[in-house]
Amino acid sequence: MPLTEDLAQAVTTCRRILKAVADHLLPGVAAATTEAGVSLNDAAYRNRIFQLIKDNVASEATAGTVKAALGGLYDRFTALDKLASKGVHAELGVHEAELCAISTYLVAGELLSLGDSVDSPGGAQPSSMIRQAQGAD
Repeated sequence: MPLTEDLAQAVTTCRRILKAVADHLLPGVAAATTEAGVSLNDAAYRNRIFQLIKDNVASEATAGTVKAALGGLYDRFTALDKLASKGVHAELGVHEAELCAISTYLVAGELLSLGDSVDSPGGAQPSSMIRQAQGAD
């Protein structure tokens, strides 16, 4: 297998790790949406991470400090997810793949520690922002 295929597989694994972190922290629910109508289903893992960060920051007593610390977390998560998705569609260099792997480790750690601060036995649940479609399980 050529090196480029190995690198593509490595960054694809990074994307799968990011989705697994999202699934662990805030599992997707079919037909669940925010009050604004943004989907929080299984495929919408970026939306779920955004909602988790937004709700956690909003619930903290020291919201200003938390917002400063986490303000770029979603932006980094999104940029990293796009880099990880690039491996499927383009040729990657070793540097990009290494950056993706290291960044995945750091962002996943930050998200998991954010999830640890949420006091919910079944994982994080965004406050009142989640709506489920009528009749949905």
